[in-house]
Amino acid sequence: MKRTVLAAAVAMVAVAATVVTVTVLTGLERSPADPPRRESTPTLTTSPTPAPTSTPTPFQPAGDHDWLLAVPEDLSLSAGLPEDGGDFERVSEAITWTFCDTEAFPADDVLDVRREGATGPEYADRRDLRVFRNDRAAHAFLERVAAVALDCPEEQHGASLWIHTVDTAGPLGEESLRILQTYKTDGLINLGATWWTLVRVGNAVLLTATGGEYLPGENLGQGIREHDQLLAPLVGSMCVFAAQGCPSDGPLVLEHDGIGPLRLGMSVDEARAVGAEVRESREGCARVSLRVGDDLIGGYVDSDLGVSYLYGSEAITPEGITTLATAQDIRDTYPEVVGWSTSLLTVPLGDASAYRMQLAESWVDSLTLQLDGQSCGF
Repeated sequence: MKRTVLAAAVAMVAVAATVVTVTVLTGLERSPADPPRRESTPTLTTSPTPAPTSTPTPFQPAGDHDWLLAVPEDLSLSAGLPEDGGDFERVSEAITWTFCDTEAFPADDVLDVRREGATGPEYADRRDLRVFRNDRAAHAFLERVAAVALDCPEEQHGASLWIHTVDTAGPLGEESLRILQTYKTDGLINLGATWWTLVRVGNAVLLTATGGEYLPGENLGQGIREHDQLLAPLVGSMCVFAAQGCPSDGPLVLEHDGIGPLRLGMSVDEARAVGAEVRESREGCARVSLRVGDDLIGGYVDSDLGVSYLYGSEAITPEGITTLATAQDIRDTYPEVVGWSTSLLTVPLGDASAYRMQLAESWVDSLTLQLDGQSCGF
């Protein structure tokens, strides 16, 4: 995602592949209150702990895509919310707020929205899932919100000073933003905090507003981490809005022409359009990576051939070969395999491509799909 307003002031974290919907919380009281070896297969995990020092990945719009423009009926925002009744009340009001008299969360470009939340004694958790026309519009919304908050680091309300801190929300979604509001009176930190978390997945943004009796330096950090843990499965369900869609339940299939949304021969722009991250590795070669659920797709883009080398964590070929296969499994499955005198086996696939399998003793240690003539990967 291209950083404009945020580039110099706040890192917004982007992760290739996943989903986002807007959750809005309103009505808070304004008071101070190369391929992996089998033993070291790379995986990407979602940690609830924010990582504000991580380097942001530039925004990469998906280009032409048939975006989902409405919230699915079965997509619930209620994960972790207390039940209605007793001290708590379920609410569905829109999340609105101003920073230095400027509206922070305008809904002008929102095509669809779903709202859920709950309030109670010294407790509020409201959620908006907002859908935009495309990922560019959703990204622009996050940039605008960040700009408004950054332009208002402090507000004086009577004897109370309201302090605003802008950061990322760690690895949630493809892009995230957190605005924290704490309070001081006569230079002393007050009990109470409010924070807004925004997570983008594809063309949707989840906006949450949370507050309670939290104290900076004591229980506030833990409160934020616990709330992020509640949001993680909700953000996961937003994959329906991602350009690459939701991951399948089974393992990644290393097909004869690609894996996941990445295909052999794709250009850099085409790879980025399906959500992949592309970074220059050396002259004529660029690394490509894409997260699909808990799995990672990796490889190279050759300056002449396009995407020319692919692998996937825990991937399997359509014929059933994985990194757990034996040399005999390969011989039985692919009689045309060549290279038995070496530890590198090649299975020609036609169309100038092949599977390449590195053996460690009698087991497949790495499995890749390559175009003939590529020189970026082993």
